[in-house]
Amino acid sequence: MRIDGVRFGIAGGAVLGVGLALATLLAATTGHGAEVLSQSIFMIYPGYSVTLQGVGIGFIWGAIDGFFGAVIFAWIYNHIHRKHEKSGK
Repeated sequence: MRIDGVRFGIAGGAVLGVGLALATLLAATTGHGAEVLSQSIFMIYPGYSVTLQGVGIGFIWGAIDGFFGAVIFAWIYNHIHRKHEKSGK
């Protein structure tokens, strides 16, 4: 079965974007996990911070990162699956 890379990418982007936005919102409002997020994600995504503004920035960066990660995963999966089909196994 082949994976549609664009649709899989959209799903991956939505999941990572929403997940990072929710984690940032939780950390910004309660303080739980703020240090972990600010030390790890802050270094990867420019402009990101554990604030209410960072929720939107985190969503955008997470959506972009999730999209491309999922597209690359789908491409690798399809490539391996195609070789497997050709070998007759």
